[in-house]
Amino acid sequence: MGHDFSEKRSFFRMAVECQLEYTENGHDEVRTGHVKNISGDGVLFQISHAVNVGTEMNIIVKAGSNLTPPLHATVEVIRCHLTDDESYEVAATMKK
Repeated sequence: MGHDFSEKRSFFRMAVECQLEYTENGHDEVRTGHVKNISGDGVLFQISHAVNVGTEMNIIVKAGSNLTPPLHATVEVIRCHLTDDESYEVAATMKK
């Protein structure tokens, strides 16, 4: 059965509200952010500072429940822009 989606994506986006911990490759500092949505090949999250497109990060997405283990992944930033609330919205793709 075919689906008619307004967006032609490989994976569905799931809106989530959970914490994210990340380190930028080449740095040791662990920072936090807030996940807005996630899919099988990407993640959208908010953080307090700008990052460059192409930056690789190691992320840990914590679902907020002991029933769901944290997601550990390496991602590459594909977009980063300043939001109205002075945070930065980052779109990143999962690295294989």
